[in-house]
Amino acid sequence: MMKHRYASLREGAELGVDDAEQRCRRKLWKRSIMSILALLALAALVTFLAASPRGDAHPGVGHEDGRLLFVGVLHRHGARTGIHHYTFENFTWPWKLGALTLEGMEMGFNMGKKLRSDYWRHLTSSSSQMHIDATSTNVPRTIDTVHSALLGLFLGDQVKTSSILERDCSCRPDRGGQASSVECIGKCLGLDSVPSELPKVKVLQSSSIEASLLQQPYVCKEYRTWLSDFDTSQQYSAAVDEFSEQIRFLKKVVNGDRLCFDDLTGKTIKNDETCTNITLEAVERVWDSAVCALFEGIDYPSPTNHTGLIDTFQPTVDWLWHHWFTVDQGPNMGGILLNDILERMHAAQVADESLWKTENRKMGKVAGFQGASMVLYSAHDSTVASLLAALGLENWSLPSFVAHITVELWASGTSNETDPRVVLQYYDGRDGHMLDVRGCPDGTCAYSSLVAALSSRRMTMANCTFVAPKEAVNSTAAEKGRR
Repeated sequence: MMKHRYASLREGAELGVDDAEQRCRRKLWKRSIMSILALLALAALVTFLAASPRGDAHPGVGHEDGRLLFVGVLHRHGARTGIHHYTFENFTWPWKLGALTLEGMEMGFNMGKKLRSDYWRHLTSSSSQMHIDATSTNVPRTIDTVHSALLGLFLGDQVKTSSILERDCSCRPDRGGQASSVECIGKCLGLDSVPSELPKVKVLQSSSIEASLLQQPYVCKEYRTWLSDFDTSQQYSAAVDEFSEQIRFLKKVVNGDRLCFDDLTGKTIKNDETCTNITLEAVERVWDSAVCALFEGIDYPSPTNHTGLIDTFQPTVDWLWHHWFTVDQGPNMGGILLNDILERMHAAQVADESLWKTENRKMGKVAGFQGASMVLYSAHDSTVASLLAALGLENWSLPSFVAHITVELWASGTSNETDPRVVLQYYDGRDGHMLDVRGCPDGTCAYSSLVAALSSRRMTMANCTFVAPKEAVNSTAAEKGRR
C-alpha cells in the first residue's frame, strides 16, 4: 500500500508548496507583522505626546492649551560674603560684608535663564509691552541679584558669560557695599552689552511702611514682640540644653566662651572688639559665615574640616529656623506678601475675563493675545521662610542662595468658564518640589480653593505696627531679617 506523507501545516505553510518557498513566505509574513506592530507603536506614541502637556505647558495644567495668566517669583539673593567678620576668622572677604559675590551674580543670571526657559513664551504677546515687575529690598545684594536675574531672563542662552576669573568687576561701588548699575552687573558677568528694555526695579526703602512687603518680621512690631517672648521661653532654654554639644564645639572654634566680631561697617575694631556670649544664635551666625566661605572657596577655621563644621551646626540651625518661622506666626511674617501675590493673581484673572468679553474673540480665539504678567520679589532667606510659614507649611528645607518660590495661575486656552488653576513650587537652592499647601494638596488646585484656604492668613500694611529702622538696628529681629 502506498503511504502518503503530508508536510505538517506549520504557521504560514501551505499544501503543495516546497520548504524553501514556505520559509521565504514565513519570513515575509513575520516582517509584515513586525512592520505593522512598529506602526501601531509609533501611532500610540504620537497619540500620547499629543494628549500630554507640551514642554512649554506646566504639568499642573491638565491640557496642552493652558494659558499662563500670572507667575510670582520670590527669590533669595545669590551667594554673598559673611554678614560679620569674626576675630577668629583668619581670612579676608574679597568684598564688603554682606555683598553679593561674583558667584552670586552668576547664580542670579542662571536663575533668570531658567525663568526664561519656563515662562518667556507665555510672557510675550502680540503687543510690544511686557508685564514684568521687579521689586527688591533696599539691600545691595538683593538689588544686584534681581538685576542679574533680569539679564538672564532677557538674554537667556543668546550670550555666554566668560569665566569668573576673566571678568573685570572694578566698576562696583564701595566693593559691593552699594548696589551696582545694570551695566556694571553686565561687566561683572562678562557680558559685552546689556538690553535697554529691562524693567526698572522698585526698591523698597526701609524707612517706609512699604518695606513690610518683603521684610515684615524686621519692620513690624507684632512679630518682634512674639520673638522677644520666645527668646526667654522655657522652650528656648530646653533647646540650649539639647544643643549643648554644638555650643561646646563652637567654643573650641573661637577658643573661648565669647564670640567677637568686627562692626557692621567692616572696620576692624582691634583692641575693642564687640563680643557676645555663645548662644544658639551665635551657632547660627558662624554656620552662616562658614556656608558663605564654602561658596567662595575659602577654607574656614575649624577643629574639623570645613563641611564637618557646617554639618555639626546644621541641627541647631534647622531647629532655630523652624521655631523662628512658625505656622502660627506665619501671617505676622509673610501675610502681607501673601496678600500682594493673591491680589496680583486676582487682577490677572479679572483682566483675562475682561479680554474674553471683548469683540475680539470669535470662535473661541483671541485676536490680540495678552501675555502673562510676572513679578519678581528679590529678598532674603527670612523672606522665603516667612512666605512658607504664611502658606501654612511646617516641614520645609532651609532656603539656600537663590532659593525661590513660584506661584503660577493657569487658565484654559479655549474658555474662561472654568476656575483657573494654581501651581505652587519651591526650589530651595538644591532641589525643587511642589508645595503641599493646606487646601491645595500636591501644589496644584483651583484658584478659588487656594484663596478660601488662605483667607485667614492674609494681612495688609494696615495690620503692621511699623518700627522705624533706627529702633530695629540692634534688635534680634534685625539679625534674622536681612540674611
